[in-house]
Amino acid sequence: MTAVAPLFALRNFQVRFDTADGPVAAVRGVDLTLAAGQALAIVGESGSGKSQTVLGAFGLTGANSHIAGDIAFDGHDIRLLSPRQRRSLLGRDVGFVFQDPLTALTPHLPVARQISETLERHRGFDRTAARAAAIALMTRLGLPADRADAYPHELSGGQRQRVMIASALACDPKLLIADEPTTALDVTVQAEILALLDSLRAERGLALVFITHDLAVAAQVTGRPGDQVAVMRAGRIVEQGAAEALLAAPADPYTRALAAAARPATPREAAPTPLPRLVVDGLGVNYRRPSGWFASRPVPALRDVSFTAGPGEAIGIVGESGSGKSTLIRALLGLVPTCAGTIHWQGAPLCPPYPRALRRSLQIVHQDPFAALNPRLTIGQSLAEPLEIHAPELTAGDRRARVQDWLARVGLPASFADRHPHELSGGQNQRVNIARAFIAGPALVACDEAVSALDAETKVAILDLLLGLQAETGVILLFVTHDFQSVTTLCQRTIVLHCGKIVDAGATSALMANPTQAYTRTLIAAMPRLTLPPQQAPAKREKPRET
Repeated sequence: MTAVAPLFALRNFQVRFDTADGPVAAVRGVDLTLAAGQALAIVGESGSGKSQTVLGAFGLTGANSHIAGDIAFDGHDIRLLSPRQRRSLLGRDVGFVFQDPLTALTPHLPVARQISETLERHRGFDRTAARAAAIALMTRLGLPADRADAYPHELSGGQRQRVMIASALACDPKLLIADEPTTALDVTVQAEILALLDSLRAERGLALVFITHDLAVAAQVTGRPGDQVAVMRAGRIVEQGAAEALLAAPADPYTRALAAAARPATPREAAPTPLPRLVVDGLGVNYRRPSGWFASRPVPALRDVSFTAGPGEAIGIVGESGSGKSTLIRALLGLVPTCAGTIHWQGAPLCPPYPRALRRSLQIVHQDPFAALNPRLTIGQSLAEPLEIHAPELTAGDRRARVQDWLARVGLPASFADRHPHELSGGQNQRVNIARAFIAGPALVACDEAVSALDAETKVAILDLLLGLQAETGVILLFVTHDFQSVTTLCQRTIVLHCGKIVDAGATSALMANPTQAYTRTLIAAMPRLTLPPQQAPAKREKPRET
């Protein structure tokens, strides 16, 4: 019997970049094969070489890159194609779905136009026919036809990702490459996108390369016979094989660490509630939405929100995008005005603008660790800045010593004080942001989606760091997230927000074990899960190594 040639294959594939510090090997001798209709999940931490493998294979790396090895697609040696032939291949036979659709889509073009351009260029449609086909495809992917003329910034994250998928599928490609397409989405939207990709595979028979840092997501993507998983670390594949067998019995220690990071943790038990330091009663926040040339109307963002928090408590604030999570903590920190209710801190009402002494007590860790730091300042200067503001009595030497101490406490070497944010990884920058929030001795720290953009191993490390710092300092921790798994690890109590209102609240262990509200059950059901046989499950979570 004649063997069927694979649709996509790499052999001894390598990607090297020329940098100011010398050559950097991003991909080192990777071998991969993918047949038509199969799915391949490439799993690994940030910097493992996942994205560079597929970008380099199709000539999408920078001018300072060097590619080596064999690259075959549909019987063609890609390295022998001219730039024009390669562009035609990418538009017609290979579709890309990138992680951040807001930056991948053209901001000044309506979304239907962006899809129809692909049809005009690669399939010869006229403009009218291309628009009709684009709208039909949007509708098939769950986007209302009335959003055809919307711009990317007018759509939600999940809607923008559907537009990206529609654009990638417009020419009916043979291979779809999805590069971390659900990382920044909340769990319910992530579940919808994964279900959509699975149905498209069945409907169109296309092959899928799915890049992710989450082994549980990889397990959901590779659920059909013949599907493959490849685990990458430091530019190499450390383990690969049939998805069912690899996920059932991971052999490599790194794969087992990823599996441990993907398994739900045992919920933290709620301790006896201490006397509340923070009391929120009937809080309401409105935003203004334009309704005419010179008019606007109020749009409720929070309605009748009430809860308390005491020293040493970690409280999860969970909900989908747009539920009001971030608005709630911004209101508590005095960053947005309230329209109803009260906030009491240590028995006294809070009214913006907050005095400097109060701002020292209330700190925040933002979602994007790069954007939260001043790129022009060194790490040491960024950490010293809160001390200059809130502890002016300290000498320069005292500040340097405090900075060194906090670098050590968040697990970073002292030499990082002289580096800039762009020289650190995402997880390292988030450690800097945590140190910056804690260094002035706050009583409350709010974490706004502080781990949602991090890979699974780094996320575990950051959650462990927050657990240790909270136990050490006794701060109130408000943890905003769309991920119930992170809340399970960190928080004793959880508040569930939906459309600006609290729809469920209680001990995290009780909510996870017996959710009574339909919305809470939906969020929990949407969590990606990695189920291993009992004999293969890791006895305990291995200490991950952050690169």
